[in-house]
Amino acid sequence: MSSRRPTFTYQETLRSIKRRPDTKFVIVEGVDDVPAYCSIFQITVGSASSKQWEVFKADGKISVIDFLKSYSGDNVRFIVDKDFDQNSSKDQRLMTLGRYSIENYFICQDVLSNSLAVPLKLNPEEVKVDLPISTFLEEVNVEGAKLLKACFYYHKVIAPTIEGSKPSWSECDIHMKRTPESWGLCKKSISDIIEKLLPPPINWSEVNSYFDKSFNYSGQVAYDLPGKMLKEPLRRFARTYYRSKKQKGGTQFNTMDSFTGVVVANLASSEPFRDKINPIISFLKGEAA
Repeated sequence: MSSRRPTFTYQETLRSIKRRPDTKFVIVEGVDDVPAYCSIFQITVGSASSKQWEVFKADGKISVIDFLKSYSGDNVRFIVDKDFDQNSSKDQRLMTLGRYSIENYFICQDVLSNSLAVPLKLNPEEVKVDLPISTFLEEVNVEGAKLLKACFYYHKVIAPTIEGSKPSWSECDIHMKRTPESWGLCKKSISDIIEKLLPPPINWSEVNSYFDKSFNYSGQVAYDLPGKMLKEPLRRFARTYYRSKKQKGGTQFNTMDSFTGVVVANLASSEPFRDKINPIISFLKGEAA
């Protein structure tokens, strides 16, 4: 007999929410979001209260918005990524992240410092002062700016005109595959993605103008590019820092699964992320808005 938890269809989840008005629910976009938000809420709300709330996944942002429109009850909240689609809903139950996705909040001095402090046996504040996160941000700003503009222009201008299958891009690799010790971005990989999305000749004047006019830029490319593109460079960045201090240990930074686990466990230390999800935390705690 399988021990895996059952999966629910959109309709089954909606019926469950309607049948259980005393339970609080949070609807998120995808399967990867569920364990991350469950972990964060157990830390911030308290694991003892976890029986009073549940996190469900929809199938992307459109499904979340459809869910929102189909149910008016107050026992549910909804979380969607910022990504490249502006959300026009004024429903107070809906929260939109301030960065492309939850993975973009991994790029944080506090999150990384707390993740590194335990295996390094150092005070997190000591690591925080020393960790050169600005170097990572600058690398992404320099090497990723054109990619961000190309992705946005493709998503908003070109993709809507394409019939049939469209090229995938949001999880493309932009790290240096042949130099696994480097955390820097790969110029050729980035160029290949841009060429796939915007076949030459590229009118960069038009792309830049559209971006400046239409994109809600955070001021950091690393916060606005798809976070899944940056997870591997960030893991390597953290591992490089660890190796600069200790040559043994640090298994937390050797694989993507272990790295994701340690940063998610420390994600609540991110002030920007905490500020953004505080309304959801208050809702789960039963605090007045």
